[in-house]
Amino acid sequence: MPTEMELTLEQTQQGVSYEVSVRINQKSQENSQKRAIHGYENQKSTKRSQRIKAEARKVKPQSNHGQ
Repeated sequence: MPTEMELTLEQTQQGVSYEVSVRINQKSQENSQKRAIHGYENQKSTKRSQRIKAEARKVKPQSNHGQ
């Protein structure tokens, strides 16, 4: 039969393991959210760049040969 000290130690270890598990899950969720936000920002930036390039192709440069 385990002693009171052994039971206390076991409960403490279980509590610490649970806290570590919770923190790891929280960090994982935070990182997932950051990746999703970063991916969304990259997607917006890429679309913005594509729009700018498309507009630049529409504008034809004027020649200064006659001056």
